[in-house]
Amino acid sequence: MIVFASIVPHSFYLVGKSGKNSPEKLKKTRLALDQLRLNLEKTKPEVIVLISPHAQMEDYHFVINSASVLKNPSANFEAGKKMRLKNDLDFVRKIKYSCELVDHFVHLHENELDYGALVPLSFLLKNINPRIIHLSHSKLSFQKHYEYGEIMSNIFRKSKRRIAILASGELSHRKGFQNSTDDDKKGRFFDYWAIHHLANRDIEALVSMEREALEQVQECGLRSFLMMLGILYQEKYQFNLISYEYPLDVGYLVARLI
Repeated sequence: MIVFASIVPHSFYLVGKSGKNSPEKLKKTRLALDQLRLNLEKTKPEVIVLISPHAQMEDYHFVINSASVLKNPSANFEAGKKMRLKNDLDFVRKIKYSCELVDHFVHLHENELDYGALVPLSFLLKNINPRIIHLSHSKLSFQKHYEYGEIMSNIFRKSKRRIAILASGELSHRKGFQNSTDDDKKGRFFDYWAIHHLANRDIEALVSMEREALEQVQECGLRSFLMMLGILYQEKYQFNLISYEYPLDVGYLVARLI
């Protein structure tokens, strides 16, 4: 059963230690993640499904991390403690099998955790130790990302285990986000557009967004959000905005849906 679902950002600056990009500049987002952590802990999840835009990606297949133990990359990561999280390989195999039945192909690869997964997990797993399913995007259409989520929906709904969904992603990455040029306004417009349609559960609008327009605003969240919305399509959910800010010319959104 699905007991929790949320949108989380993954900026390195959330866990940075010094300089102009100090975590103090993202205090609102950090406080929101602390609140989200308390909410997550109350649901007592046994499994977390983490969708990251920065995990290994293929053009025409979705990739699932099949390493038995999911851990930090070899390179230094500022989030602090080392992570060694157990993968839920039973669910991984079920997802792959269910996708192949409908020609929606998935590849399994053993990988380390990317920062799109590490940053939110470093905030949210301070007091709990669930198994993790580490998913990535592809270059397939937005509609395919939503359909991929729909396939997973039936698997998670039938399970008696308590499952949380985390869609890691951020909104516009326009430099000069707070300026008034036409290009910078596109970034602000996209963020408000995305939040509006997420709040109104307007899947058609979200899947029909033109790729060219998205490239202009340099977002990295829409595919994660669509996969999560596909997983939730049979659930009763409501978009609850916890925080939104853009102090570093990036739109950081924290929201809970279940």
